[in-house]
Amino acid sequence: MISSDELLIQIQMKAIRVIAIAFLAVSSVTGKQFDCGRFTSDLQNDESALEQVRNSLLEDKTTAFDMNCLKLMIQNNLFNTTEYLLQAYYFQNYPTNEIYSTVIEGVKSVRTYYDSTLARLQAEKRKPILMRPPFQWAQNLHSIFIEVKYAYRHDVSGCATLQNETVDVTNTHILIRAFCMEQDNFLQFEVAFPFWAEVNATTLKWEYQPVGKHYITVEKMKRPGRWLQLHRNGTDRPPMMKLWFENHQKFHYQLYEFEDDDFETFEGYDLIDVPDEQDTNDMTWLFPQRGPGNFKDKVEKKNKKKSSKKNKGKNASKKKSNQ
Repeated sequence: MISSDELLIQIQMKAIRVIAIAFLAVSSVTGKQFDCGRFTSDLQNDESALEQVRNSLLEDKTTAFDMNCLKLMIQNNLFNTTEYLLQAYYFQNYPTNEIYSTVIEGVKSVRTYYDSTLARLQAEKRKPILMRPPFQWAQNLHSIFIEVKYAYRHDVSGCATLQNETVDVTNTHILIRAFCMEQDNFLQFEVAFPFWAEVNATTLKWEYQPVGKHYITVEKMKRPGRWLQLHRNGTDRPPMMKLWFENHQKFHYQLYEFEDDDFETFEGYDLIDVPDEQDTNDMTWLFPQRGPGNFKDKVEKKNKKKSSKKNKGKNASKKKSNQ
């Protein structure tokens, strides 16, 4: 009789033999597992990965590739290697549904990476290009006038699709900003500088003018008064700025005649000729010159013309009589 302990040992030994036989059978079918981690290290190049995979299958047809290998190949953009193993291995060893779900998972992770890359590129493209807009200015004894054009130069049209326009003025500074989409370029027009003297910020007025311009007015804090220039002494002249001559000539005379400051010149003072001031003590007009005076030369020219006409008439009559 076999005791219960001996029977138990025999059963355990048979189970161990069955497991060993099954393991050997599976190993003979699946073969050596390919090291898929190499797809993220030394086999990141599609050409070298394809060559290594093809050689592995040729040397040992039992080389095994699991689903993680398929996913890693897709995530590392090994397109030719993936196509080769799908045809040469996966379709013969795995169900189509399992292959499909693994491919979808790998493609999704790749798509997420490229979508984020594309989003970064789009954000960089949307990053505005800083531009300094051309503008012109003028003054009278009470106010400052500025016309800014959102363009590359003074002599071209401004941007027709302005966005987020702002004009911020404090008593000492001005900031002008606007955005524009032009030929797939996102432009940020901006100009800022300190005033030569203080202004009354509460009097700021600005309005849009076609095409792509703003007309800005603000009153001087101390008025009447004239400014030497638009920007503060000791600061750089704002780029793309020029004197607004059409407005300047309207107020030139009042600026020129103003005397309640300690400087003689101002921007644009020499662009327009001012007539000489008449001497109030000059009384010569009361004693005009005798004779033709300034018209003497005209009288002499007129007498010469008359004599030349008479001579021409006499010569013509002599010719007729001779004939």
